[in-house]
Amino acid sequence: QRPDSDYNRVLLEEGIRSTLTLSLHNQDRVLGFLFYSSRQKNAYEEKHTAFLSTVSDALSIAVDRCVELLIEATAEGSSPEVRR
Repeated sequence: QRPDSDYNRVLLEEGIRSTLTLSLHNQDRVLGFLFYSSRQKNAYEEKHTAFLSTVSDALSIAVDRCVELLIEATAEGSSPEVRR
């Protein structure tokens, strides 16, 4: 079955046959999503989902911290410093 959304239509036109979507989230809210795509049909197995879920969890922590820093900086009336 092929979903009729514009998003799915574009993916199919580009040759994408498999997708895997994972959320970036903290305990309170969804921060975003990670989209993985492949031109190979049935490309993603449980081992891929398990590994990429670990990646998603780590990125969620990093994104959440960045959001906190931006909120703090905005509240203080300045932009956050970029440190190397």
